[in-house]
Amino acid sequence: MRDFKYEIVVNETLDSPSWSDLFESVSYIPLKTDVPMGQVDQIVVYDSLMYVLADGLYCFDMDGNCKFRNNNKGRARNEFLKASSLSVYDGKAYVFDRYKYKMMVFDAKTGAFIDDMSVPGYKIYSWFNGNSYICSDADPQDADYTLFKCYSKDDINTQTAAFFPRKEDVGMMFGTTSWSGDGLICLSYVRNLAWKIMGADTVPYIKVTVPENKRIPDNIASSMIADGSRSVEDYTGAEVIYGLYYLTECDGFITATIFNHEKNNTSYIFLVYDKNTGKSCSYLTLRDKEPWQQFPIAGRDNPATGCGNSIYVAYMSESLSLIKGVIGTGNEPADPRFLEPYEVFKGITNDGNPIVARYEFKPIE
Repeated sequence: MRDFKYEIVVNETLDSPSWSDLFESVSYIPLKTDVPMGQVDQIVVYDSLMYVLADGLYCFDMDGNCKFRNNNKGRARNEFLKASSLSVYDGKAYVFDRYKYKMMVFDAKTGAFIDDMSVPGYKIYSWFNGNSYICSDADPQDADYTLFKCYSKDDINTQTAAFFPRKEDVGMMFGTTSWSGDGLICLSYVRNLAWKIMGADTVPYIKVTVPENKRIPDNIASSMIADGSRSVEDYTGAEVIYGLYYLTECDGFITATIFNHEKNNTSYIFLVYDKNTGKSCSYLTLRDKEPWQQFPIAGRDNPATGCGNSIYVAYMSESLSLIKGVIGTGNEPADPRFLEPYEVFKGITNDGNPIVARYEFKPIE
């Protein structure tokens, strides 16, 4: 097997950085629409615009002003039944509707409907990266089942590749996925590995290395994958670190979480990797963190994307506990670089729309 492109190291003694050690700045962008958007399912930053999938397609400038939206419901060619995945490439926005089995194409600047294409087979998600349409298959009972299939960029009905058949014990079906600009990152939850599907190939992408005494033996990992188990306690009861999850990348950095499984407790370990320096930081918590400061980690309820050296995370307004009593009180004032005026937050949290937090990273030396 080829070497993995990036290695994120979790040390025996975890780092405990301060907020300002990791981030150059953080800013909060309210997404402004005339009607509430609802839950955000995916966010893409492309060509200085933010594209948001929230039961429809929305486009915002970097100040949060809505450039266009299409959340019309129906069976017409330019309407949605269930928008489930989003990709933006070469001036076009591609939205897959999992109930219509259609890939719908819009002008990325104006939102004008361009075309729709039937997607072969029963899919849950489908993306376009310029090289291929990358689809996830949904029927594991199919004898020819593979988790991901690629189709020609010129003909969405012509299959060009298939990745990770069920018979291959690579831990892929027991994992998660993350769309990242030019491809689909597939995470092995058990093996702490990630591959990237680029259309013509699948690249060994990220390897998370944990201390020797915290690793799952390969034979146990294989058994967990074969049995579909999420718990190593079913086999050994050992205290281990596994469960690579919620991965996001920008041009310069990768962020992710992994689980620290202890005897009576399971906690998140947060991972940050600097692609330029090859250095990583793994931590359980941050020092000097104000209660209102959020971790820049994607999650089920806070999708994320990256651009340049920044990670963008969408938060629902009701999830932010931002009260006047927190800001500007306590023994030490909040770092002024990260402190937005309270009235801004008050306005954001009252309109029901999501907020996008933009985290700009510092180099990890």
